[in-house]
Amino acid sequence: AFEQLWALMSGHEVEDVHVYPQLVIHESCGCKGIKKRDFNYIDSKYVERYISETFHKNLIKTDVYFYDSKNPDELFMHLLNEVKFFKFDTFSFCINAELNDENQTCFLENNGKYGISEKLISYTLDKKGNLVKYDVNPKKLYSEKQFSTKTDHVMSFSPLYYKSNYIGYVVYSPADGELFRDFFALWLINASNAIGSFYIKEELENISYHDYMTGLYNRRGMSKIFKDSLKEIENSSGYVTMVCADVDNLKTINDTFGHDAGDETIVKVAKVLQTVFGQETPCFRTGGDEFCLLLLTAKEAPVEKLLAQVESELDEFNKNSGLPYKMECSSSYCSVKAADFKDFDMLRKCADIELYKVKDIHHKNQRPLPKQH
Repeated sequence: AFEQLWALMSGHEVEDVHVYPQLVIHESCGCKGIKKRDFNYIDSKYVERYISETFHKNLIKTDVYFYDSKNPDELFMHLLNEVKFFKFDTFSFCINAELNDENQTCFLENNGKYGISEKLISYTLDKKGNLVKYDVNPKKLYSEKQFSTKTDHVMSFSPLYYKSNYIGYVVYSPADGELFRDFFALWLINASNAIGSFYIKEELENISYHDYMTGLYNRRGMSKIFKDSLKEIENSSGYVTMVCADVDNLKTINDTFGHDAGDETIVKVAKVLQTVFGQETPCFRTGGDEFCLLLLTAKEAPVEKLLAQVESELDEFNKNSGLPYKMECSSSYCSVKAADFKDFDMLRKCADIELYKVKDIHHKNQRPLPKQH
């Protein structure tokens, strides 16, 4: 190669030379007679290096799973595919069930919870590589569907913590080899951080989309739900209905009985609306005493019947509450076929116009509240 290069640099013409290489391990210095055991040592070093590089590449992926996953199923599917590296016979995550309850705040209030929760969810892969979930009895620590009770199993348990918060644990059949055990300890720390980061992200998003006092969606949550619903409406042949509701006499209740009474009235009305229309119906608090609900139905929804039930529920409460004021609300709605749907603003304005008519009637028929003594 040098001679060819030197000839070219000196201005001479050269002919192509084809060199057919041959791999020579540890003999480039001229030494001969490498023993077979030396080759085995060299091969083992190459294997160790390959394992180390593969593991650290996977470790980097684990760090970002919490960001890429849209839901817990996706997160644990990622992690369970990564844990295949360790070649366990069986492996599952047993996660505290309240982490999947959006009404629970597990991280942001510094609960520092320790111990196993009353209910666990086991995430594992079946023989075809599909994600499977089991409810786990905390007293047994593992799912009998995953580990047969007819044969003996050696099972190991490792806890999962995110900062001071207990997440759950993993249960697995141990792998052989010190190298893999060291790697697994490091991977488990990263997996715990990925799980904790995912759930704290979920909590932050949940808080940002919900009203703190009532638990209903706020205006930001309403924008998200409306945006997510557009595709469903486009592909629907059913109905789109917007219900608007407004607490009656809230200012009078605040002025006469205090803002705590007003807050309790708002919370009660919100709870009745959500109960009557169902948890699956998106319900929004759009203002101080204003609410709206979005219904996407195959057939025209029986809204008048539901609104009558809301009024009946509040009447029943007022009869037995012993309070010197009534918790009441005015409500109305607007419903259109999905094919005729234009936008949410128009639907809401239509429902608001009808609501003002109802409020005007209620205002004319209202009786003065008793004075606070």
